[in-house]
Amino acid sequence: MLRECHLAEESNDEFVRIRMLGDEPVENLVTWVYEEGPYVPVAKIQDSERYTIISDYMGRPVEAYNSYGTIVWQGDYDIYGNLRNRKGIRDFIPFRQLGQYEDDETGLYYNRFRYYSPDSDTYISQDPIGLAGNNPTLYAYVSDANSEVDVFGLDCSNLSKRKAGGTGKATIK
Repeated sequence: MLRECHLAEESNDEFVRIRMLGDEPVENLVTWVYEEGPYVPVAKIQDSERYTIISDYMGRPVEAYNSYGTIVWQGDYDIYGNLRNRKGIRDFIPFRQLGQYEDDETGLYYNRFRYYSPDSDTYISQDPIGLAGNNPTLYAYVSDANSEVDVFGLDCSNLSKRKAGGTGKATIK
């Protein structure tokens, strides 16, 4: 149980040091650091160790390095987002397609509003906002998995436009 949390006023590190007071230890705390804008994971902080995450052009993690520069996790993906050729513990980096978090128990990818099945390349439930999500079907991930993402499972957008500072969203006329 966390009783108090104080931010250190000075830090020699790029990450802010946090001092926790109380007699109960915090166990298994993981902090994820994301790139602003497209929400690409760039770092993992666990216990006293920091890991750098390298992602591909679609924002999917492909490598993770510890603070000594040693690779601790590696993988690539097929066109449907299935993790393949993995080296390291599978759930060490649980992120898959941009915005998706793999549920270790089910093998499904969580998108905040619904679950995606990489085996069938579809969501297992209908889009909760229907056709307003710019997706021509109610179950598909995106129409072009090489240039579009659906971060929350609600609205596909063009990744290159998102990275350039735009919304990347199509409009319905």
